[in-house]
Amino acid sequence: MVQQKVMAIIGLIFSIWLIGDDSFNVFSAIKQHEPSYRIFRSLLEVNLMLFCVAVSLSLWINSIGRDAVRCLFHQPLFGQEDHSLSVGAQYHRGQQEEEDDHKKDNGTLYRRDEVGGDEALLHDSELLDAHFDEDWEVDPAFKDRLMPMVSPLEVTHVALDMLLAILVTLFFFTLSSCRDEQQEEESLQSDTGKAFWDMYSQIAAPTFPLLLFLFFVYRAFFPWKDSRRTFWVVVSYTLNAPWFPVSFRDGFLGDVLTSSVRPLKDIAFTIFYILFGLKGWWSTQEYRNFDFLDNADTNVPAMERSWIVHTVVLPMCSASPLWWRFLQNLRQAYDERQRWPYLGNALKYFLAAQVAMFGVFHPERKQNIVWLACFVFATLYQSWWDVYMDWNLVDDRGHLRTRRLYQSKAFYWTIAWVNFVLRFCWTLSFLPLHYLNSAGILTGTLVGNFASHIVAPVIGIAEIIRRTLWGFIRFEWEVIKTGEGLNESDEKIFLEDDDTYSTTGKVELQPMVVRASRENSSAGMEPFATTRKRSKVLFFSDMSSMNSVQVTGELALYATIFCFFCLVVAAHRGTY
Repeated sequence: MVQQKVMAIIGLIFSIWLIGDDSFNVFSAIKQHEPSYRIFRSLLEVNLMLFCVAVSLSLWINSIGRDAVRCLFHQPLFGQEDHSLSVGAQYHRGQQEEEDDHKKDNGTLYRRDEVGGDEALLHDSELLDAHFDEDWEVDPAFKDRLMPMVSPLEVTHVALDMLLAILVTLFFFTLSSCRDEQQEEESLQSDTGKAFWDMYSQIAAPTFPLLLFLFFVYRAFFPWKDSRRTFWVVVSYTLNAPWFPVSFRDGFLGDVLTSSVRPLKDIAFTIFYILFGLKGWWSTQEYRNFDFLDNADTNVPAMERSWIVHTVVLPMCSASPLWWRFLQNLRQAYDERQRWPYLGNALKYFLAAQVAMFGVFHPERKQNIVWLACFVFATLYQSWWDVYMDWNLVDDRGHLRTRRLYQSKAFYWTIAWVNFVLRFCWTLSFLPLHYLNSAGILTGTLVGNFASHIVAPVIGIAEIIRRTLWGFIRFEWEVIKTGEGLNESDEKIFLEDDDTYSTTGKVELQPMVVRASRENSSAGMEPFATTRKRSKVLFFSDMSSMNSVQVTGELALYATIFCFFCLVVAAHRGTY
């Protein structure tokens, strides 16, 4: 079945390429109508994300184990089952309960699990083994409580079906947009026939992508069965941050949303076109040859120079994913009563938001040395966090960590370098393609129209690929920390180097769900100065002595600072 769909896709691509000649092709058709181009661009980027999901699931299942994927991504929904910060704690909750908060007794780390008002102190080894039996098999009682797992093949079929629908629509769109004069003269000799062809091309061509968009919007929600309902409920946990506890799945989804800004903007733009009655949707003449850019004429489609779209909607699409992820980190700091690493991770999204907002509201100053310095610093900080925090990829000597689930060292180093280079695309993806200048005229952000039709999709695709590569190692490291998937068959692919190097204490600095790993469980002797320095850091990070009101007040202050700086940038905007 997959082979048949692939062959159909190849045939459609070849057919689309055959339409027209050197003077007119599919790219010329897309350039004639910007709203249609937005639809095709956003849907193709979403389609790429589905293929990346299928590849990720296949890699994780084959290299790490199906149970690990289920335990980390298919936890019970909040309200149906206990939703805690730790899957292991969820199963083990109630077996050990005491009244004390964070304690250390003979080097044993205890953590608080606030679910339903109970405070359970969990030994780190019990945290690792909570839902595994003595043979490292997932406990059947726990497995029964997990949500059904989607297979890579199922995701691949969905992605192929979506791509087929997009290509069929693109075929008819290109065919309807074809305005070859020789064909018109041969088939339509009269002026009346030529006028009919012009009207058909103007109306039919933009209609096909619009119907495609409405179809996918409908299919995204209906029929409202278990799979779709579960998906949107999980998404709602991120959108409603910080009101829900943050699991690894929620944090991972939040990071994915920060990489989806480009398609989110295009989808939001199309939705507003529909909500405002498709006013200007069929104004193909103004879109042709980019006549809607740098044009003060009143014939420019109203939505293209809409103040609310360019000043409110599109900036919100840029800032909202960063805001949600920022709030998730504040919630984790509240639940764990620890400032580090959660506030350090929140700082990453705060810096990205400020750079993005300045780029959105002051695009004419994109060559300003201060903005460029902030842009570079934010990107370098994000790259550092990826390597040392999200992945724990290297130790203090710069060596690759000894515990790995993928067999090739080159796999890790390649992803690290590609991630570093493409990190700059992540920050650039928040900048708008067009903006309203102080005179209310729509202007391109970058030089020329090249940015709109070439750079924009390249940046979006590069960021989706980067996030996929990032997820390969992020998931692997979470599995190592929690002990997921380490049954007898998986143990032999758990690689260790001969030059084992202890990284005791680093596990406390991991983002998302902080858990001890087996790699870090064998504590070694540390120099007194190092221990003393680390004790000071832990003392500053600890908030266990503060009550809930104090912790909430401090975290609310950070959220206020985030909003304040964004509002200041917006209030002093250089756009219309």
